[in-house]
Amino acid sequence: MAPEGLVVVPTAELAQQVAAVASRLAAGLPSAPCVLLVSTAEELEAALEWGRLCASRLQIVAIDEVDAVCCAPHPATPEAEAAAATRATRLLAQLRPSGSAPPRFLLSTAHLSEPHELALARHAARCGRGGGGARGRRR
Repeated sequence: MAPEGLVVVPTAELAQQVAAVASRLAAGLPSAPCVLLVSTAEELEAALEWGRLCASRLQIVAIDEVDAVCCAPHPATPEAEAAAATRATRLLAQLRPSGSAPPRFLLSTAHLSEPHELALARHAARCGRGGGGARGRRR
């Protein structure tokens, strides 16, 4: 599978909900604009590792509840924070295959603690992404 859009969420239940809404929204379009995959980080890692997913066509990656997907729970031990950072960095790097234009990333969360914000900034720097993104709030 080589999707053009990817939505990463923290739980399988949320993945099912997001996929159902995306299907309903796509049903109203005159033609399918792209292949969209909705997955948890764990399922995504396994699919990439086993070669069931090719990231070469990805144009956009949305990570909902990015603090839950990419960061250790706060407060975290240094070991837990390091393990979460390693996993997030590896996953983000796998979504940027060499020879392909890197996808755009959309990160969303309702609550972002300062430690999580700093951890995400470190992840972005390791993956060659600067800060500079817009910060918004859900309403």
